[in-house]
Amino acid sequence: MTIYISVEGQSEEVFAEHFLKPYLRDNFSKYIKVIPFGVDRYIKGGISSFHQQVAELKKIIDRATQDRKYHLTTMYDLADLHKDMPRFEDYSKLKDPYQKVAFAEQVLKEQFPNPDFIPHYQLYQFETLVFSKPDSLLKLFPGKENGISQLQAQLEEVDHNPERINSHNKPSYRMRDALQVDDKAFKGRPIGELAGELGIRFLKDKCKHFGAWVSRLEQL
Repeated sequence: MTIYISVEGQSEEVFAEHFLKPYLRDNFSKYIKVIPFGVDRYIKGGISSFHQQVAELKKIIDRATQDRKYHLTTMYDLADLHKDMPRFEDYSKLKDPYQKVAFAEQVLKEQFPNPDFIPHYQLYQFETLVFSKPDSLLKLFPGKENGISQLQAQLEEVDHNPERINSHNKPSYRMRDALQVDDKAFKGRPIGELAGELGIRFLKDKCKHFGAWVSRLEQL
Protein backbone atom coordinates (compact mmCIF):
# COMPACT_ATOMS: atom_id res chain seq x y z
CA MET A 1 0.00 0.00 0.00
CA THR A 2 1.18 3.50 -0.88
CA ILE A 3 0.42 6.60 1.19
CA TYR A 4 0.62 9.74 -0.96
CA ILE A 5 1.24 12.99 0.94
CA SER A 6 0.51 16.20 -0.98
CA VAL A 7 2.59 18.96 0.62
CA GLU A 8 2.18 22.71 0.22
CA GLY A 9 5.74 24.04 0.08
CA GLN A 10 9.43 23.28 0.40
CA SER A 11 9.43 23.28 4.22
CA GLU A 12 6.67 20.67 4.26
CA GLU A 13 8.41 18.69 1.52
CA VAL A 14 11.69 18.53 3.47
CA PHE A 15 9.88 17.60 6.68
CA ALA A 16 7.72 14.92 5.08
CA GLU A 17 10.46 13.43 2.91
CA HIS A 18 13.31 13.36 5.41
CA PHE A 19 11.55 12.98 8.78
CA LEU A 20 7.92 11.86 8.57
CA LYS A 21 8.52 9.34 5.78
CA PRO A 22 11.39 7.53 7.57
CA TYR A 23 9.42 7.57 10.82
CA LEU A 24 6.42 5.85 9.24
CA ARG A 25 8.59 3.49 7.21
CA ASP A 26 10.92 2.36 9.97
CA ASN A 27 8.37 2.13 12.79
CA PHE A 28 5.19 1.14 10.96
CA SER A 29 6.36 -0.32 7.62
CA LYS A 30 4.54 2.31 5.56
CA TYR A 31 5.47 3.14 1.98
CA ILE A 32 5.26 6.91 1.50
CA LYS A 33 5.39 9.07 -1.62
CA VAL A 34 5.71 12.81 -0.99
CA ILE A 35 4.30 15.02 -3.77
CA PRO A 36 5.14 18.76 -3.76
CA PHE A 37 2.14 20.90 -4.64
CA GLY A 38 1.90 21.67 -8.34
CA VAL A 39 4.53 19.22 -9.57
CA ASP A 40 2.10 17.09 -11.56
CA ARG A 41 0.59 20.22 -13.15
CA TYR A 42 3.94 21.89 -13.83
CA ILE A 43 3.30 24.93 -11.64
CA LYS A 44 5.10 26.51 -8.73
CA GLY A 45 4.33 29.23 -6.23
CA GLY A 46 2.13 27.69 -3.57
CA ILE A 47 -1.63 27.45 -3.17
CA SER A 48 -3.74 30.34 -4.44
CA SER A 49 -7.26 28.91 -4.05
CA PHE A 50 -9.34 26.09 -2.60
CA HIS A 51 -10.26 25.00 -6.12
CA GLN A 52 -6.57 24.73 -6.90
CA GLN A 53 -6.25 22.26 -4.02
CA VAL A 54 -9.11 20.22 -5.47
CA ALA A 55 -7.52 20.22 -8.95
CA GLU A 56 -4.20 19.11 -7.46
CA LEU A 57 -5.75 16.26 -5.53
CA LYS A 58 -7.80 15.05 -8.50
CA LYS A 59 -4.59 14.82 -10.51
CA ILE A 60 -2.91 12.77 -7.78
CA ILE A 61 -5.93 10.48 -7.41
CA ASP A 62 -5.94 9.81 -11.16
CA ARG A 63 -2.37 8.60 -10.82
CA ALA A 64 -2.86 6.82 -7.50
CA THR A 65 -5.66 4.64 -8.80
CA GLN A 66 -2.99 2.73 -10.71
CA ASP A 67 -2.00 1.30 -7.33
CA ARG A 68 -4.16 -1.55 -6.15
CA LYS A 69 -4.33 -0.02 -2.68
CA TYR A 70 -3.48 3.52 -1.66
CA HIS A 71 -4.31 6.40 0.65
CA LEU A 72 -3.96 10.10 -0.07
CA THR A 73 -3.47 12.79 2.55
CA THR A 74 -2.48 16.46 2.63
CA MET A 75 -0.23 18.81 4.55
CA TYR A 76 -1.61 22.28 3.81
CA ASP A 77 -1.76 25.40 6.04
CA LEU A 78 -5.15 26.30 7.51
CA ALA A 79 -4.05 29.94 7.85
CA ASP A 80 -4.07 30.39 4.09
CA LEU A 81 -7.47 28.84 3.46
CA HIS A 82 -9.17 30.75 0.66
CA LYS A 83 -12.63 32.27 0.49
CA ASP A 84 -13.60 30.18 -2.51
CA MET A 85 -13.99 27.18 -0.21
CA PRO A 86 -17.64 26.04 -0.07
CA ARG A 87 -19.42 27.32 3.06
CA PHE A 88 -16.53 29.66 3.87
CA GLU A 89 -18.92 32.05 5.62
CA ASP A 90 -19.91 29.30 8.06
CA TYR A 91 -16.27 28.42 8.55
CA SER A 92 -15.33 32.03 9.30
CA LYS A 93 -17.88 32.23 12.13
CA LEU A 94 -16.19 29.46 14.09
CA LYS A 95 -13.79 30.56 16.82
CA ASP A 96 -12.29 27.39 18.25
CA PRO A 97 -9.31 26.29 16.13
CA TYR A 98 -10.18 22.61 16.42
CA GLN A 99 -13.73 23.24 15.24
CA LYS A 100 -12.38 25.33 12.36
CA VAL A 101 -9.92 22.72 11.19
CA ALA A 102 -12.48 19.90 11.49
CA PHE A 103 -14.94 21.95 9.40
CA ALA A 104 -12.35 22.72 6.71
CA GLU A 105 -11.20 19.12 6.49
CA GLN A 106 -14.79 17.91 6.19
CA VAL A 107 -15.44 20.34 3.32
CA LEU A 108 -12.33 19.13 1.52
CA LYS A 109 -13.33 15.53 2.19
CA GLU A 110 -16.74 16.18 0.61
CA GLN A 111 -15.03 16.99 -2.69
CA PHE A 112 -13.76 13.39 -2.81
CA PRO A 113 -16.28 10.76 -1.64
CA ASN A 114 -13.46 8.31 -1.27
CA PRO A 115 -12.58 6.46 1.96
CA ASP A 116 -8.93 6.45 0.90
CA PHE A 117 -8.66 10.25 1.14
CA ILE A 118 -7.57 11.73 4.49
CA PRO A 119 -7.59 15.56 4.44
CA HIS A 120 -5.25 17.32 6.84
CA TYR A 121 -4.72 21.02 7.45
CA GLN A 122 -1.97 22.28 9.74
CA LEU A 123 -3.15 24.46 12.62
CA TYR A 124 -2.42 27.18 11.62
CA GLN A 125 0.82 26.84 9.67
CA PHE A 126 3.66 24.41 9.24
CA GLU A 127 5.76 26.78 11.39
CA THR A 128 3.49 25.91 14.32
CA LEU A 129 5.60 22.79 14.74
CA VAL A 130 8.70 24.91 15.37
CA PHE A 131 6.71 27.16 17.72
CA SER A 132 6.27 24.13 19.98
CA LYS A 133 9.89 24.66 21.08
CA PRO A 134 10.88 28.30 20.50
CA ASP A 135 14.46 27.94 21.70
CA SER A 136 15.13 25.52 18.83
CA LEU A 137 15.26 28.64 16.64
CA LEU A 138 18.57 29.61 18.21
CA LYS A 139 20.18 27.06 15.91
CA LEU A 140 19.21 29.23 12.92
CA PHE A 141 19.30 32.59 14.68
CA PRO A 142 22.08 32.62 17.29
CA GLY A 143 22.12 35.58 19.64
CA LYS A 144 18.34 36.12 19.45
CA GLU A 145 17.61 35.16 23.05
CA ASN A 146 15.41 38.21 23.63
CA GLY A 147 13.19 37.27 20.71
CA ILE A 148 13.03 33.68 21.90
CA SER A 149 11.82 34.92 25.29
CA GLN A 150 9.01 36.82 23.54
CA LEU A 151 7.95 33.71 21.67
CA GLN A 152 8.08 31.62 24.82
CA ALA A 153 5.80 34.13 26.54
CA GLN A 154 3.34 33.92 23.63
CA LEU A 155 3.37 30.13 23.88
CA GLU A 156 2.60 30.36 27.60
CA GLU A 157 -0.40 32.60 26.79
CA VAL A 158 -2.01 29.68 24.95
CA ASP A 159 -1.19 27.10 27.65
CA HIS A 160 1.81 25.81 25.69
CA ASN A 161 -0.43 24.72 22.80
CA PRO A 162 1.07 26.20 19.61
CA GLU A 163 -1.94 25.06 17.58
CA ARG A 164 -3.95 27.81 19.29
CA ILE A 165 -1.74 30.57 17.90
CA ASN A 166 -4.28 31.93 15.46
CA SER A 167 -4.27 32.98 11.85
CA HIS A 168 -4.78 36.69 12.58
CA ASN A 169 -1.11 36.76 13.50
CA LYS A 170 0.47 33.70 11.96
CA PRO A 171 3.23 31.76 13.76
CA SER A 172 5.74 32.63 11.04
CA TYR A 173 4.90 36.35 11.38
CA ARG A 174 5.27 36.22 15.15
CA MET A 175 8.66 34.55 14.83
CA ARG A 176 9.75 37.03 12.18
CA ASP A 177 8.76 40.01 14.31
CA ALA A 178 10.20 38.69 17.57
CA LEU A 179 13.51 37.71 15.99
CA GLN A 180 13.61 40.74 13.66
CA VAL A 181 14.51 38.76 10.57
CA ASP A 182 13.29 38.71 6.98
CA ASP A 183 10.22 36.75 5.85
CA LYS A 184 12.43 34.55 3.70
CA ALA A 185 14.13 33.22 6.82
CA PHE A 186 11.04 31.11 7.47
CA LYS A 187 10.79 29.46 4.09
CA GLY A 188 12.33 26.33 2.70
CA ARG A 189 14.71 23.65 3.85
CA PRO A 190 16.07 25.16 7.12
CA ILE A 191 12.64 25.42 8.77
CA GLY A 192 11.63 21.99 7.49
CA GLU A 193 14.77 20.46 8.94
CA LEU A 194 14.43 22.35 12.22
CA ALA A 195 10.90 21.02 12.73
CA GLY A 196 11.97 17.50 11.83
CA GLU A 197 14.90 17.54 14.22
CA LEU A 198 12.49 18.08 17.12
CA GLY A 199 11.29 14.53 16.51
CA ILE A 200 7.92 13.20 15.35
CA ARG A 201 7.00 11.85 18.79
CA PHE A 202 7.78 15.20 20.46
CA LEU A 203 5.66 17.04 17.90
CA LYS A 204 2.78 14.59 18.29
CA ASP A 205 2.79 15.29 22.00
CA LYS A 206 2.92 19.08 21.67
CA CYS A 207 0.56 19.49 18.69
CA LYS A 208 -2.67 17.53 19.22
CA HIS A 209 -4.17 17.87 15.75
CA PHE A 210 -0.89 17.06 14.04
CA GLY A 211 -0.47 14.13 16.41
CA ALA A 212 -3.91 12.71 15.62
CA TRP A 213 -3.12 12.87 11.91
CA VAL A 214 0.19 11.06 12.27
CA SER A 215 -1.43 8.43 14.49
CA ARG A 216 -4.04 7.80 11.81
CA LEU A 217 -1.30 7.30 9.22
CA GLU A 218 0.42 4.88 11.58
CA GLN A 219 -2.73 2.78 11.74
CA LEU A 220 -3.42 2.50 8.01
